[in-house]
Amino acid sequence: MRQRESYSKPTDQIIRPQKSNSNAIQSEGILNSLRKKYSKVNIIVVIFSILIVSLIKRSLILSKSLRSGKIANTVGQIRRIK
Repeated sequence: MRQRESYSKPTDQIIRPQKSNSNAIQSEGILNSLRKKYSKVNIIVVIFSILIVSLIKRSLILSKSLRSGKIANTVGQIRRIK
């Protein structure tokens, strides 16, 4: 009868984990540590991707302005690029 009662209340099983199964608790701890590590890696990847995108945008803006002749040549010549 106790098994049927536990199956009829799935919320009790979700809220409180079973203390008798130590392997499951250890695996949950490992999963949580892996999630924390990967979340840090994801944050770093996002930051680097934002930096790379901003650098690409800057280089594109500089190349367009060099083509149009708004900026002098990088060698230091004063003449404008035609």
